[in-house]
Amino acid sequence: MKPIQKILVPTDFSPASEEALAYAIYLARALSASLTLFHTVQLPALTGTDPTGLSVWPVTAAGIADDAAERLEDERRRVESQGVKVQVASSDGEAAQSIVSHARSGGYDLVVMGAHEHGRLARVLLGSVVEKVVRTCECPVFTVRAAEAEPHPAA
Repeated sequence: MKPIQKILVPTDFSPASEEALAYAIYLARALSASLTLFHTVQLPALTGTDPTGLSVWPVTAAGIADDAAERLEDERRRVESQGVKVQVASSDGEAAQSIVSHARSGGYDLVVMGAHEHGRLARVLLGSVVEKVVRTCECPVFTVRAAEAEPHPAA
C-alpha cells in the first residue's frame, strides 16, 4: 500500500465540504501529509448584453472566479494556522472531470470530499459529482456526509 502523502480536498464551500475538510485536516496531521484545497469554478451558461450593448458575461465570470479565489485563500490561511501544509488550486469546467483530472495530474494519494444529500430524482437526472469521482478516480476517495450538527472536532 502506498503511503498517503498528498491529499486533495475538493470544495464547493458547502457544509459538506467543510465537514470533509475537517476530516482531511485530521488525516493530514496524523499522516504528516499535505493538503490541496481544490475548487472547480462552474460558470453559469448565461450570455447576453446589458442595455448599452456591452457583454455582461466577462464581468460575471471574473466575479465568480475572483470570489472563489478569495474564499480558497481564506480557507488556506485557516488550514495553515492549524499546522497543516496546504496549497490551493482551481479550474473551470465540469466538477467531477476537473477533480479526477487534477488528482491524476497532481499525483494525489487520496481525495477527501463531502457528499451532499440530494433526492433520488436529482441523482437520476444530474448524477452525483461524488459518485462520478468515486467511479473514475485512480486513487482512493474518502467521502464524508455532512452532519446535521457541528463540524468534526478535528477542525
